[in-house]
Amino acid sequence: MSRAQDAWEIMTQTRNRLIAAGTTDPHEIARAIDAAYPFGERCYWPYKAWLSARRKFFTIHGLPLRAQKRQPTGDLVDTAEEATDGPPAH
Repeated sequence: MSRAQDAWEIMTQTRNRLIAAGTTDPHEIARAIDAAYPFGERCYWPYKAWLSARRKFFTIHGLPLRAQKRQPTGDLVDTAEEATDGPPAH
């Protein structure tokens, strides 16, 4: 099996176990799935495969996805300039 298939199987087993135990809260199920990560350190290809499978699994099963991290935009630069009342004088 591939890492993504392994990840999918673990997510399915974790979700099914919680549902059988009476857990219906999607946030609790999501936390349990995240805690079931099986590949050791969260880096490199195994982690990327997990995240890809997680994104698909969570979308299909209506589980909450985390907000994506975004790179800062020009707003931070604009705010810094406003805080100093414009560019520095030379």
